[in-house]
Amino acid sequence: MAKYPTTLFISRVVNHGRELKRGYAISCHSCYLRPESRGTVRLNSADPSDAVLIDPNYLSHPKDVEYMVAGAERTRAIMQEAPIAKYITEDYRSKNLTQT
Repeated sequence: MAKYPTTLFISRVVNHGRELKRGYAISCHSCYLRPESRGTVRLNSADPSDAVLIDPNYLSHPKDVEYMVAGAERTRAIMQEAPIAKYITEDYRSKNLTQT
């Protein structure tokens, strides 16, 4: 029996695609779809060809931070479940993070 399930050989995308690492990889993403934070879109000037000023104001509401952290924790828990955990040898995205 193969050490890994039949998968495509891919490059691991690191740093939003700025760095690639050859090898097998898996990823899981959580996203809070109904945030409480509100940003703004404003005109930069009276000139219609000028770019608008966009301030997304991400994670400005405490509930958004709470839910994003909960999503990350749940994602990690899912990845640690027996059916998939045996294939994970490194958590290279968060191995240098510290918990507070």
